[in-house]
Amino acid sequence: MDYITCGEKELNTAAGLLTSLKFYLAETTAESDLYHNLEVENEHDLNGLKHDLESHPILEHWLKFKAGETKVTAYDTSGTGVEIIDILHNDYDKVFGRYEEDGEHVYFIAETRTNWNEELKEDETIFFVGNTPVSMSDCIRHNV
Repeated sequence: MDYITCGEKELNTAAGLLTSLKFYLAETTAESDLYHNLEVENEHDLNGLKHDLESHPILEHWLKFKAGETKVTAYDTSGTGVEIIDILHNDYDKVFGRYEEDGEHVYFIAETRTNWNEELKEDETIFFVGNTPVSMSDCIRHNV
């Protein structure tokens, strides 16, 4: 996974689906005709879907952000509008952030890379938002 994105509307919908699945699975039994029809006759694995949603990295980090466990920690100053929410794995190998597109926040997880900066004569850590490179050195920390 080099780069994944998801709009806030889709994340809200996925979170609602996850909540509904949790409630449904907590209330239903294997003897339920509806559950039997979904799981056995139509071969839908509802527990598997719940697990996939719970463990999807962008949804997982967005839910933490939405719950206030994380917050915007840095802004890109080069004009991309990127806001960094979290640096994942504590060693700069992935960045979770967001930007605005057509009035909606789009959340992303991007892998970082080391790139030689000829002007500075040193390595710099960058990540891409779409096709646009963003240097970590251009990001200013905020409210940390």
